[in-house]
Amino acid sequence: MKKDIYLDYHATTPVLPVVAEAMAPYLREHFGNANSNHKWGWKAEMAVSKASRQVADLVGCEPSQVYFTSGATESIHWAIIGWADQNPGGTIITTATEHKATYGACEWAEKLGCKIIIVPVDEFGFVQIDAIKKELGKGPALVSVIHGNNEIGTINPIGDIAKLVHSYPNSFVHVDCAQSVGKIEVDFKAMDLDYLSFSGHKLYAPKGVGGLLVKDPESLSPLFIGGGQQRGLRAGTINVPSVVGLGAACQWCNQHLDAEKARLSQLRDSMIERLLTTDQVLLNGHLQQRLPYNISLTFETTTMDKLLLKLNNIAFSSSSACASKKPEPSHVLMAIGRSPEQASRTLRFGLGHDTTTEEVEIVCSLLIELLAEADPFARP
Repeated sequence: MKKDIYLDYHATTPVLPVVAEAMAPYLREHFGNANSNHKWGWKAEMAVSKASRQVADLVGCEPSQVYFTSGATESIHWAIIGWADQNPGGTIITTATEHKATYGACEWAEKLGCKIIIVPVDEFGFVQIDAIKKELGKGPALVSVIHGNNEIGTINPIGDIAKLVHSYPNSFVHVDCAQSVGKIEVDFKAMDLDYLSFSGHKLYAPKGVGGLLVKDPESLSPLFIGGGQQRGLRAGTINVPSVVGLGAACQWCNQHLDAEKARLSQLRDSMIERLLTTDQVLLNGHLQQRLPYNISLTFETTTMDKLLLKLNNIAFSSSSACASKKPEPSHVLMAIGRSPEQASRTLRFGLGHDTTTEEVEIVCSLLIELLAEADPFARP
């Protein structure tokens, strides 16, 4: 019987036992509304405050700069649209390899009167900083850049980008850190960011919770207006159990980040090294400057459908989970120079906390076996 192997940690992660244990009391015993003025509400409010500190400790910000959301998509929309609402006619600069949530928010911002500019990336997926520079200094600007790419794993030099952007007046930086928070070092203050979005279910917390870090709350309009929760910037009753889970997950990641980063990097490098021994496999993204758990490979000898039949007990992806059921080729792969045919033959493997050396070995051996077969599929 084949062993089921989960290698799709980009798409989502399992909730850690320590996270589930932290959440459990707030589902039944401590069920109060964090905005209620009685002991049930105070208990919930204390839990939310603790979670804010746990998030802040992981990402290098003040607890007061943490705003809880439903996830990275909401956070991205809030950062971009909230900025656009205050800067109608401003310029929003983003890149050709962003998550589609960013493009959706930019379309909305365009309706508010903002000009949208998409700058190119190089063959490794690094943003072209000179192209950003050309667009700055013409008025209010927001630069929105992904940190660790969700498809090819390339890590953009966010500190350098922020330094450039802030050398121009009335210019702001938003970073999509959905794939990097909890996986590599992220420091909101040291990077000198204005807004940072992230999602809980990418770092072993539940789905449906995330956060936006905001340097200056006056620079951003709220998306939701109502009960005045979260210092008046994000109305809506706080999902206390999930926020508690997010805090616990951030604390766990903070404690284990260095060890997990080293372990996963070793597994990643081992897998890449083994599979690149043949000219039938191409690596997407940068060899070193990539997320420790990301492997994106293009296979030159087969099609995705045939590989799926052979690997039906292994969880992986052909692109972003949000776009994996859509027929068009990955815009990220196209941006780094892959053809539509190559994009259709690309697999993304994501390693995680439960990934073992044995599992990586099994997957590598199976792929090598398929590639070694005598012309197993027609060469494209």
